[in-house]
Formats: sequence, C-alpha cells, structure tokens
Amino acid sequence: NEKFLSGKRVKSVKIPLYTQNGITKCSVWLTKVLTLKSKNGVKVNVPDIASYNVTPENDCINMTFDEPYTITDDGVYVGFTITVSTLDDKSGTPIMIGGTSSTEGCYIHTSSSYKIWNNMNNKIPGMASTMEVTLEGEIADNAVEITKLYDANVQKSVEISATALLTTHGSQNVNSIDYDYTIGNILTGSKHIDLDQPIEGQYGNQGVIDLPLPAIDNKGEYDLTVTITKVNGEDNKDNVLAMTSSSKIRVYSFVAESRPVYEEYTGTWCPYCPKGFVAIEEMTKRHPDDFIAISYHNDDPMEIMYASYFPSNIGGYPSAYLNRSQEIDPYSGSSGAYNQLGVEDDWLALRNEISTIDISLNAQWNETDDNEINVNTTVKFGDNYTNAGYKLAYALTADDLCGTDNEAWTQTNYFSGRPEYASGPGMEQFVNAPRHVSGLKFRDVIILGPDCRGIAGSIPSIIEDSKEYNSTYTFYADEAVSLYNQKSLIQDRTKLNVVGMILDSSGRIVNAFKAKVTGGTSNGIDNTCVSEKDIKDISYYDYAGRKTSEPKGGLFIKKVTYRDGSVSTRKIVKK
Repeated sequence: NEKFLSGKRVKSVKIPLYTQNGITKCSVWLTKVLTLKSKNGVKVNVPDIASYNVTPENDCINMTFDEPYTITDDGVYVGFTITVSTLDDKSGTPIMIGGTSSTEGCYIHTSSSYKIWNNMNNKIPGMASTMEVTLEGEIADNAVEITKLYDANVQKSVEISATALLTTHGSQNVNSIDYDYTIGNILTGSKHIDLDQPIEGQYGNQGVIDLPLPAIDNKGEYDLTVTITKVNGEDNKDNVLAMTSSSKIRVYSFVAESRPVYEEYTGTWCPYCPKGFVAIEEMTKRHPDDFIAISYHNDDPMEIMYASYFPSNIGGYPSAYLNRSQEIDPYSGSSGAYNQLGVEDDWLALRNEISTIDISLNAQWNETDDNEINVNTTVKFGDNYTNAGYKLAYALTADDLCGTDNEAWTQTNYFSGRPEYASGPGMEQFVNAPRHVSGLKFRDVIILGPDCRGIAGSIPSIIEDSKEYNSTYTFYADEAVSLYNQKSLIQDRTKLNVVGMILDSSGRIVNAFKAKVTGGTSNGIDNTCVSEKDIKDISYYDYAGRKTSEPKGGLFIKKVTYRDGSVSTRKIVKK
C-alpha cells in the first residue's frame, strides 16, 4: 500500500517452500481486501481481483502474469494458498519466513489454527513472508521515504539529533540527503549530511540515521517536522507525502544514561533454566560495564525469598523481566528464536533510550561493624514532579556462588545432547554437558533484598528539577541466609554488588545503578565447587508414588542416585 508503487505493475511472483511434498493444491492471487467466506463449513479465501492455479516445481511456486496488474493508489495484497494433504516434519510447516521492519509483512489464514486473517507482526514483530514480487515500471534514481521519525528526549541548550528510519525507493545508493526541519514555532532551517553508511540502492532497503538539529534553550515539548528534499544532491523523487514525517521532542534540564535491569527467575532443579545462566554470562561478557542483572532462585541453596515476594509475577520457570515491564524468555527475549541471544536486542533497545532520571551510589563494608554494608545514594530528576510516586529499591547480589552439596547445587539440564541449541551463543557448554551439571559458579544472585520491591517515602513526593536527593541504606550481612538450608550466602566478601533502582508508581524500573561493595576481604574459604560424589540421576515422584518429569506445584519426593550406587531422597514443596 505504499503510494510510491502506484502505477507500477505486478509482473511475477516467486515463493520458496521448505518442501512441495504433500501439497496437492496451490494458487497465487491478487486482492484489494482480505476476505473469507464459508464453504462446506470451512472459511476459504476469496480474492477480488484474480486467482491462478499453479503447480510447484523444485520446492518453489513461480507465477508470471500474462497481463501484469497495475497497482492503484489503494494498494494490493499479493498472496498464495496451498493445501497440504500429507504431513511430515517439513510439509507441516512448508512456508518460509523472513524478517522486515514493515508492520504488515505477513498475513496468515489456515483451516485450523488461524481461522481469520492474522497480521503475524502482532504476534512476532518483524515477521515477513519470503515471497518475491517482481514489479515493472519506471523507478527513479533518487527516492527516499522517511518511514519513521522517532520521538526524542534531549537536554536543553545542547545540540541534538533526531533518529529516522529511511527507506529507499530508488535505484541508486543513498550517499547523502538534504532536509528541511521545523521545531515548534521557534526554529526552522535546512541541513545537508553525508551518510557514514550508504543505503544500498535496492527498492525497500532501509537505514537508521541521526539528523543533526540545533540546540533548544527552553524546556518543554515541541513538534518536529522533517522533509527530505534532496537525495545525492538531486531532488527527492519519492511520493510527496512519504518525504515528510513528524515526531515529538521533549526538552529537559538534563538527560541521563539509561541502565536497564535484567531480572531472571530460576532454580537448579529447573531443566530449562541453564539458558538464563548462559544469558547472564554472555551479556556480562559483551557488556561488562553496563549490564545489570539480578537472579532470583527458587527451591535451591540460593533461595532467599518465596515466589510470592518476587517483584514480578512469573508464569513459570525459567522467566525474566527487563525493567519489570514485560515478561520475556531469559535467553531469546521477545524474539522467540531459541538459538539467538534475543534478550540482547531487547536490552539494547532500552539501553539506547535517553532517561531524564538519574541514580548513582557507592557501597562499602562498615569499618567498625563488619555486619553492615552501607550504601550512599544520589538521585536527580530532569523536571519538576508533584506526587509522582517514585521510590528507591535495593538488592544485594553475589558472584561466583557455588557448593559441594551435589543434590542441591547440581543444575538440571535438558539441553544435554540437543545439537539444535549448540549454535546459540554460549549454549554449547550445556549441549555438551550431562543432564545434571556440577561445579557451576552462579553470578548476580540476589542474596539479600528485603526492599527489592521499593521503599515507600524514600524519594520526596515533591521533586525539584535538577536537585540532588541524597539518602543512605544499610544491608546486614547476617540476614543473607538461604531459606533452603539456613546457610550464609556470603561466600566471599569481595564479590558482592549493590543494585539500586528507581521505581515509578506502577513498580516499573525507570533507571538503576550497580556498585561493587568495597572494603571487604576474602573469607579464606576455598570455594572450588568440586563435587564430593557425582550424580547419576535425579528424578521426582508425586505423593502417590508416580514419577513425574518436572515438579510443577505441590508436594514431591526428590530422589538422587549417585554413581557410587548410593541414593538420597527428600520431600520438596513446589510453590
């Protein structure tokens, strides 16, 4: 439905398939409206322009139109219908899927799962069909659309930039652009920029660029309008409406670095929880100075709170949240791709945002009382607030926690021997490991957090712009005790960190800071995490004696069989 395509002609369609085996009927069609009608009790597609029967060859559907279809201003849907009569691993999912920045890259309707037309981008953002549509008609050399102009939070009296997603509709590489801008009713002007990374001259290719703009001296919200007037020094030949886009600029007294918090919910008994372990290791390796993680354990030696006290509601284990705003997979994030560290993309999206609320802190062992960890915190806001409901929250975390109690510290691992997961960054160690992994060292584990859900009144209800608010907080080391075995979780006083968070009135984390606890000395304990006895198998039984693959909730018996032939059992309660 892009206006720039009006007048172009649909010449041919190519649709690659995983397999054509099992496909008994196939058609390619054009329609203005996606319409379904009942036929023999089943909803079927009814194209309103044309439909053509096609026979797939070499796992591909090819259709060349005798009379190319001319696209009108209201656009056209190009699609295909297949009937699969014989199902196997490939024919059960014959459609190839790709990625796109478009919000309408793939609509699907089936006779069972999707009984109405579904825009799959609403389920999996960026999902697109790999269908190739060949168009004919005159294509301009230099044509660029502003697909999206993003809102921006900026600091006053400092030169700024606006981020734009550009789409090329021309045949030439986009090496430079000229643009006009209007900011509210206070600033207008024109600029020329050369792109550091040209956008390749192929229809639909995209690039994200920053558009420099002048400083704004007064706080407030302003309308921004940008029009791309020239491409490579020539007039922009795109549709006149596509050349212009608008957004908002919000100007504050200062802007701060955004530090998202990754919170993982896990347990050594949980067979799929190794992916959270890997995600924390990989993200720490990739972003050692910026990544903040808090790992909440359940029913293992690192448990310090019951699930009912967790700061976020989880649907099961493993689970994770970013800034307590959305539950995601701890490894693949919102992407759903099991072999990709998709959580990094989710984290980076938040990391790249500009915050107008800042926090910093330091933490140290008390020199005169070795039971106290003293925290000094400073927060600052880029605007005035009244009854905003902000509050501070704290967590004490430990790195390199481990133990020799095999039954409790051994990580159950259902990724063992599953090569399809090996391509995921960091996952190979668990693919090549046994079903029960001993000797792991766990990092970013919360060992004390009575106020991890926030402290009422810790930030004033009336906040002044740019004013620094200072406060203190104390952790007591003797309270860092495991619920599981009542042992202290401070294994090394030099490997502790404090995470301070600012929460809004909904409980969402708006910014955070992580500081190493200084002034501590090693406990002198040789934490080698060497197993005293190797585990052969761990199994679970319900109270009726029936074996179960994974305890979900209620009372269970945990049976541990060691390689020396010995066996231990104990009752556990899954909450």
